[in-house]
Amino acid sequence: MSRWLALVVISALVISGLSGCVLVVADEGVTHDFVVERGSNLARSIQRDIDNDAALAVSDIEISEDDGIVTLHGRAENLGAVQHAIDVAARYEEVSAVVSRLRVKVEL
Repeated sequence: MSRWLALVVISALVISGLSGCVLVVADEGVTHDFVVERGSNLARSIQRDIDNDAALAVSDIEISEDDGIVTLHGRAENLGAVQHAIDVAARYEEVSAVVSRLRVKVEL
């Protein structure tokens, strides 16, 4: 296992263990087809909070939501920003789960 992959796996385990949410780490070569609802009131509210959060200003995060399951798409500056974005989305009572499909550039 390469150092990069080991670092990503360990970081993912730490983040997902702390948040109680799902963190998805995918290989760059993997693509996913999915239908998302970006226009829901919940998705718009979370998107507004993410966009107005100074800690996430450098990140490029889009929100989708389906039946209370919120998915974060895009890129984050670092793993701390990923965790913060998950926490922002999880604050809402209507959210049953948060799935992160955020990408972070890891330099070794």
